[in-house]
Amino acid sequence: MSKVRVRTRQVLLGRLCLIALWGAVFSGGLPGSLQAATQHVLVVTGIAGEAFYAKRFNSRAEALRDALATGQGVSDSHLVWLRGDGEGSSRATRDNVLTAIAAVANTAAPSDQFALIYIGHASARRQQLKLNLPGPDLRAEELDEALRSLDARPVLLVLAAPASGAFVRALSATRRVVITATSNAAENQQPQFAGPFARTFAQNGTDLDKDKRISVLEAFLRASTEVRRGYERDGLIVVEHALLDDNGDGKGTRLAIGDEILPGADGDVARRFFLDVSRESAADGDAPERLRLRLEARDLVDRIEELKREKTKYFEGDYLARLEDLLVQLALNRRAYRKDLDPGQDGVTTPVRNSRPDEPVDGAGGERS
Repeated sequence: MSKVRVRTRQVLLGRLCLIALWGAVFSGGLPGSLQAATQHVLVVTGIAGEAFYAKRFNSRAEALRDALATGQGVSDSHLVWLRGDGEGSSRATRDNVLTAIAAVANTAAPSDQFALIYIGHASARRQQLKLNLPGPDLRAEELDEALRSLDARPVLLVLAAPASGAFVRALSATRRVVITATSNAAENQQPQFAGPFARTFAQNGTDLDKDKRISVLEAFLRASTEVRRGYERDGLIVVEHALLDDNGDGKGTRLAIGDEILPGADGDVARRFFLDVSRESAADGDAPERLRLRLEARDLVDRIEELKREKTKYFEGDYLARLEDLLVQLALNRRAYRKDLDPGQDGVTTPVRNSRPDEPVDGAGGERS
């Protein structure tokens, strides 16, 4: 394929990609944020050992629960809190945690999301990674196996615990966002991360890209920044450095506000992961066709992102052809969604550009001239 034809195709794909993205904006969010159905949340506070830690764990869990309910629309019926000082089925035992995960795996719709936030103590000694719970501890491999029962459902796992960075490799997986309060086993003091992370979902300042939603990446970035500033404000050395892993490579990355997130790199999935999906999908609850189109759009965006990550496996012409096919499908999907939303319109939206008409958008394979 000649360079002129490749360049022309890149420009056309850039325009098509822009139209698809703008179509998604006007129909209720970027396609990467199109999630449907229900957000399930399991909050676990581990065994405290001391009254000071019991109060601290519980207060942060309460703040998180309130922020998710009021700020993200997570309903009480889909938010379970297992406490280290609880009783019976509400006690954060190993069996109760695994049972709670299994309950979601057995009853949740394929489009549902699951989040587990652990606040407590943990240990990482001689390759033995454990969350400290009343009774037997929960081993990392047991938790990983339980989360795999959720199949292809998006999963967020937050470990606000000492030495939690050592858990990343054991718990990393595709379609799973893993956040740890520390970067390795040596950072073994009780971290501050849980408090700022809970507050992010109730703070307007967390919406860094001003799209009126708070992504998991934005919450992570804001919380990490608050932790660092807290240590600096008190004149202390920063002894915890949060990690995020969402590309399944088991490594984890420290990220800061302003860092560039490349396709396929850590942060790429988290920036498209939102916990307000129950509220977002409610608008389509009585419209099965729009719900179907939302799910289809999410799948198409996932396939586009996967293709971008595997770009080097293809000849340029083959890559552009595959990208073009997916973008066309996405554009048609967004047009059908808008038409179903308002049968009186033809589904066409004209975007407003700030760049030159012949300039391809990022991700379409073009180079700036």
